[in-house]
Amino acid sequence: MNFAFVHAQDSADIDWARPPNVDTYNTASMALLIAIGLIMLATVAFVIFTWVFWIIMLVDAINRKDWDHENDKLTWLLIMVLTGIIGSVIYYFMVKRKYRNKHK
Repeated sequence: MNFAFVHAQDSADIDWARPPNVDTYNTASMALLIAIGLIMLATVAFVIFTWVFWIIMLVDAINRKDWDHENDKLTWLLIMVLTGIIGSVIYYFMVKRKYRNKHK
């Protein structure tokens, strides 16, 4: 018997409308959905962390009494409100850490 003939005869029995290994596709789809879910979860956690950090820095600037100049408070509040998290990170390193290191 010819091998090509056997192969052609066997391929006639295949259901071409259905993928040959559906379990592999389901596993890959599930892994992709889990990866997307973890990325979304990490993104939400990062957004919440940055929002909380921004609020903490705003409250610190509002409650701080030991400003070098009288307009520093307003300046830092405007910087943090207008630039968001970037202004808050700058405030943290330029004002809050300096104050913390000075009063240890």
